[in-house]
Amino acid sequence: MRKSTQFSLWLVAALALTCAAQGQDDRFLVCYPNAPGSARRAEPIMQTFGSYVGERLGRRVRPVYFNELRAAKDWMSQGMPRHGILSLSLYLRWRDEHGLRVVAHAERGGKGTGRYHLLVLAKSKLKTLADLASREGACVWSAHLDDARFASRVVFGGQLQVKEVVTAEGETAPGLPGGRVRVVSSTRALSALRRMQQGKPYKGNPVDAVLVDDTSWEGLQQLKRFKGVFRVLYASSPLPTAPVVSFRDVPESESKRLGEVLGGMKSDDEGRKILKTLQATGFAPPQREALAGLVARYEGKEGSK
Repeated sequence: MRKSTQFSLWLVAALALTCAAQGQDDRFLVCYPNAPGSARRAEPIMQTFGSYVGERLGRRVRPVYFNELRAAKDWMSQGMPRHGILSLSLYLRWRDEHGLRVVAHAERGGKGTGRYHLLVLAKSKLKTLADLASREGACVWSAHLDDARFASRVVFGGQLQVKEVVTAEGETAPGLPGGRVRVVSSTRALSALRRMQQGKPYKGNPVDAVLVDDTSWEGLQQLKRFKGVFRVLYASSPLPTAPVVSFRDVPESESKRLGEVLGGMKSDDEGRKILKTLQATGFAPPQREALAGLVARYEGKEGSK
């Protein structure tokens, strides 16, 4: 009787531990500072994505989307995520702080790389980045340059130094020594482009140039009202697309399995449908060599080319 009671107690305890483990969600962060949308509007997409991945991993996965860095940090203070999809800029900034390891890359248009394009008016006298740097009080607008090191060393390849960054929250962060231009982060690149077209300042700052990604530049060229209005002053080198990451202390075997699940999404109808809502065409293996080079550039340990 005593053995039977002991066994029953052990079984109850084991079941309780199992239920607790099954009930715990894997926190998954999707963060693109200054990107369109909001956490609330993205909830249905995140739920569908989490269900798809969770079913294949045998766990409950709860992705949450943020386009505001402050809100993402507040969420993380309540419990660190195990995995996430981050902008390239944010990955480089958080790599050491959070022990990030790249699992995959989110492809766009079937490609694992993309460029940034610095746009000026077609009639502008600016011909080079040096011309822009020499302009007194020059100001660049973008949704992608919220980090001075990323802007100066990675996007501009050391050819243009940022002296300060005004964040979307209105805070001013110092740039690099010898910086010559001011960057204003904004989710409204189209509004900044219109002001540049009109030759007017935007929110109290001049608009000398606007930096956009491949998708935005391709879209702009399809709009009749902007045809021939802008030209590319500078295009970055091809850079890896948004990395999928594991945070510190996540076992490599777990990260590898996640990479396999994500890599298989474009092979089935349900996965392809979800990818479309994520504005991605698939997930590809880590670009380790390219990332190592970018880390060195970002940290100022390698001469930019």
